[in-house]
Amino acid sequence: MVLHDLLRKLAWRLAPGYMADRARSYERALRQRLGVYEHEIRAPFEAAVQSGVTTFIDVGCADGYYAVGMPFASPRTTCYA
Repeated sequence: MVLHDLLRKLAWRLAPGYMADRARSYERALRQRLGVYEHEIRAPFEAAVQSGVTTFIDVGCADGYYAVGMPFASPRTTCYA
């Protein structure tokens, strides 16, 4: 949780409070690049990779983070987004 708080503070420094949408965008980008984006579903995602799933369907794939990441994590898995 400390890392998430730090990323939020850094994002708000990059985009001052009057630019709230940009700050949230920076925060999301930082989380994605550091690999802590949507950490709540990271364990199930890793479990799917380890189990050797053959098909991955990303329903509602907002920005495609997992739809793009799955082929790198599991090249033999067919992905649909």
